[in-house]
Amino acid sequence: MCGLFGHKPTNGLISTKGLTYRTGDEVDTMVTAGTITKYSEDIIPFLKVLLGQNVEKLTLDKPINVKEIEVFYEFDYGDPKISPLGKEMRNAIQKTINYFMQNSALSPQKLNLPNIRYGGKLWRYWYSQESDIKKDLTDRQGEVSPYTEIAKFFLGQSEYNIGTISILINQMLPAEDGKWAQQLTDELRNDIVKKLGSNGVLIYPGAPWSARYHNTAVLRPWNFYCFAIWNALKLPVTQVPLGLDSEGLPIGIQVVAAPFQDHLCIAVARELEKVFGGYVPPFSLNKE
Repeated sequence: MCGLFGHKPTNGLISTKGLTYRTGDEVDTMVTAGTITKYSEDIIPFLKVLLGQNVEKLTLDKPINVKEIEVFYEFDYGDPKISPLGKEMRNAIQKTINYFMQNSALSPQKLNLPNIRYGGKLWRYWYSQESDIKKDLTDRQGEVSPYTEIAKFFLGQSEYNIGTISILINQMLPAEDGKWAQQLTDELRNDIVKKLGSNGVLIYPGAPWSARYHNTAVLRPWNFYCFAIWNALKLPVTQVPLGLDSEGLPIGIQVVAAPFQDHLCIAVARELEKVFGGYVPPFSLNKE
């Protein structure tokens, strides 16, 4: 969470060629390119460029009455490994709900998704089906040893940062059961898609709290499961900044939709930007 608008589109529409050794022929991958912009109005123009001919598969120019969108929400990700939801993040979600409560034709509804607590496990499984980082780190010229690199890291001799070392450690842990993960992924995805349909969005925490100091995320490595779940489920999602918290740090939420309903995420993002301010520059500029 960096105070910007980020949109991860429906999977499979943007070529993965060139993204960490991918050829573009991958059929089943979590990976997709997306947009990062200061302002919500720039999401669609950039997204159209990335989509190319597949732009016709999304109704990005469809007029949307935000007040008629069905809004669902969830405060709790249910995974005890993730840090508890902070007060300011909870308030950010609540003020979003309150806005739609007062300005929408349909009252926001809490979405009951007990299986979402397994989001981190599902991501771990699907990540194991992606390209092998041990080979990627050598430009596919060999394979690094996780044990060697971890030892070198603690001796100050590794060329890799703590983020990469964390991924190597993750690969050393017991793998998730594939049959279980595939079945639960399908069940959870189907539950969400059925509920959201073609006119619904889910408001979800962007993280347990507002932006943290650089590199401190590694101290709470499981917190990224908050947004990794949408990679595993391959659903479109927009990160929406809601201004700054009491400490002057960016804070924001996620808006999720069913596949090919990206326009709903983006429409809600634009509405929330108007109401709550969106991106806030880190310092003021003298325009004189």
